[in-house]
Amino acid sequence: MSSTIGVQNIAHTNGTNAMTVDSSGRVLQPTKPAFMARGYGSLNTASSLTVNSITPASSIQIAKSFTIVDVNVGSSFNNTTGKFTCPVAGLYQVMYHIGYKAGVEYTETHLFLTSSDSVDYGYITQWTPNIATQGVYDGSGATILINASANQEFAIGFDTSSGYTTPLAGSSVKEHFSFGAYLIG
Repeated sequence: MSSTIGVQNIAHTNGTNAMTVDSSGRVLQPTKPAFMARGYGSLNTASSLTVNSITPASSIQIAKSFTIVDVNVGSSFNNTTGKFTCPVAGLYQVMYHIGYKAGVEYTETHLFLTSSDSVDYGYITQWTPNIATQGVYDGSGATILINASANQEFAIGFDTSSGYTTPLAGSSVKEHFSFGAYLIG
C-alpha cells in the first residue's frame, strides 16, 4: 500500500516559502544558502584576518573582492572579506577551480573550512604544477563535503611566498577562478 501527499508548497508557519513542487515534479528550494563568486580582485593581506578563529600563516592570503558574485542566496557570502558564513548547521558542498595562473610557478591553494584547520595548510591544500619546470598548464579544483555548524566560515587562500603564484585576478579574467558553496541539507 502506498500513500501520496499532493502539495505545491511547503512553508514555515510564518509564511516563508521553503519548498515548491512544480507540475513536473521538480522540487525547488529558493532560500537554500548558496554562493558562487568568480574572478577575485585582490588578496586580504591583513595579518589579523581569521577564519573560524584560525589566523592563516603569514604567507597565505585570502581571496576577496570577487569580480562577480553570481549567486548569494541568503547574503551569507561577504565579498569584502572573501568569507562565507554558514547561516545554519548542515552538510555543505564547497568547491573551487583555477583555470589559469598569474605566473609559471606553483599555485598552492588552501581551503579554510573548520576550526581545527592547520594554519599552514587549511583543511585541504592542493598544488598546481610549476609550468617552468614541468611544462604543463594544468588547472586545479576540488569539491569538498563539510558537516558545518551555524556561523562556521569558509574561505580560500593562496600561498604568496617566493616560488608560488596565484590565479589570474581582475575583472578581465573572471572565468579563470571560482569559489562557491551550498547547503545540501
